[in-house]
Amino acid sequence: MTPRAIYLSSRFIMSFAFNLMFTAAIIYRIDIANLAIYELILLGTALEISVLMFEVPTGVVADLYSRKWSVIIGLLIIGAGFLLEVSTLVFALIFLAQIIWGLGETFISGALDAWLSDEANLPVKETYLSGKQFSLLGSVGGIILSGFIGSINPIWAMITAAIIMILLALWLAFTMKETVAFEKTHQTIKQYVKQLSFGFSHIRKHHVLRVLFIIMLFLGLYSEGIDRTYQVHILDNLGLRNLSIAPVWIIASVKLIMVLTGALLISVNKRVFTGDEHVKMWLGGLFFVMSAGVLSFGLFNVPAIAISGFILFHAARASSEPILTHVMVENTPTALKATVLSSFGQLDAVGQLMSGALMVGIGAFFPLSVLYGVTALILVVPMLTAGLLPVKKNPNPETA
Repeated sequence: MTPRAIYLSSRFIMSFAFNLMFTAAIIYRIDIANLAIYELILLGTALEISVLMFEVPTGVVADLYSRKWSVIIGLLIIGAGFLLEVSTLVFALIFLAQIIWGLGETFISGALDAWLSDEANLPVKETYLSGKQFSLLGSVGGIILSGFIGSINPIWAMITAAIIMILLALWLAFTMKETVAFEKTHQTIKQYVKQLSFGFSHIRKHHVLRVLFIIMLFLGLYSEGIDRTYQVHILDNLGLRNLSIAPVWIIASVKLIMVLTGALLISVNKRVFTGDEHVKMWLGGLFFVMSAGVLSFGLFNVPAIAISGFILFHAARASSEPILTHVMVENTPTALKATVLSSFGQLDAVGQLMSGALMVGIGAFFPLSVLYGVTALILVVPMLTAGLLPVKKNPNPETA
């Protein structure tokens, strides 16, 4: 298989498994484990603690040793984390499970995109966008299967997702190749520190990456509250739990519409976004839609209006991610790609840790509508900051 085919297949299968897991997991956490709002947000905090601790070290491992094996190890760890969560109703162990599978995600984050950038003998901007589309298609399958299995027993859906992750790791062990030589060395503490220093130095000296630093920090800062509570808001605050439909199917239906809308917007994205001259306008517009969508979701009690706002928010968010990845990769030399991408992942984690503390405090004293209003306000910062991005594309990031 070509690197492009492996990349797209991996994105599809991972997204399939994640959505199979998390569509059922929210019902497991709310209705079986009986977690409170603050506990749901704290699960996100656990995940971000893991990312903060391990994102950059695992990115350095990928750059110094092997991006292929970094991805494979990550998938195996994610599968183990999924299995731990489904085996317990104890909050502390569910919390630990988020840290474990978060560690696995850091092994994949940056490494898979960096692997494609070096292995694919063609421009990868279109492939990143296609990868997001394949992820969304995988989400459709995972959501639908989660609805069928989860309506019988959410635990079965979560176990199936873990098995899929483990099988994907085994498949990649035989199909994923590393034929393009980036310099591999035996890792030492000195090499680790040196690689990490180079990565942060490159971000500090590069104008585009400095702007992205601010954007990524605030994209992390806004997210924890809405990511961990929107299902409760839909089921309980908007009254959809009263429908004669299994709660997992309500969540699955909303997620399915979210995914299809996101895929449509990314298709438009691929037509409109043809180069760096469109980054400023396109990202700013997407962040505006995200902010307006969250505000609508929180302020309107009419389910159709509120959920439509949330769906637009999610579609714009999904569409912005491959553009941000493209800009990062285009402005980073090969030897530092996984490290820099992981550094931004860690920055996002810092923002989400700050967000978790903020949102837990707001959620303890105010209704979710206030929490979503604060979320929408935070998104104004990346919307305005996107205007600082230059329009000139640097064709040779090695000299940037």
